[in-house]
Amino acid sequence: GHGLSYSSFAYSNLNAPAKSGTGDDLKVSFTVKNTSAIDGEEVVQCYLNRDLPPVDPSTVPAPDKITDEQATLLSTPRKALVGFARVPLKAGESKTVTFTITTQQLSLVVGKDGKREVRPGNLQIQVGGSSVIGPGTLTQALTLEGSPKAPEYRFVPPVIQ
Repeated sequence: GHGLSYSSFAYSNLNAPAKSGTGDDLKVSFTVKNTSAIDGEEVVQCYLNRDLPPVDPSTVPAPDKITDEQATLLSTPRKALVGFARVPLKAGESKTVTFTITTQQLSLVVGKDGKREVRPGNLQIQVGGSSVIGPGTLTQALTLEGSPKAPEYRFVPPVIQ
């Protein structure tokens, strides 16, 4: 599922904000390098991780008894892919990848009515070659500050230089 290659890749120089406002897009950039002697392609990935308590299905109330806060917690992903790009790299070559995480990607489905909003809180930005946090994965803590805001929907393509 994660792909195999004759090449090997290293990630470095994660540049991401530690704090941001609930109405702001985020720029995340990092360097990916082909550390092998063979040309290759890496699918670089960017995730938003939320540290939320596990859900015990036996304690979830019936749909007609669930509160808006419970509905929000149950519908919030613990990990969400917010950017990916296929990056061709010659042997020894490095490139800088920049993802823009939009307010839509930062937003949550709030309550039972399906509205979205960006809420203040603590998250983690993760970049690497897979969703697993392991050797070579880069992470940065992120605090969103401000009042809850409705997101703006738009797509910003990754930039590879």
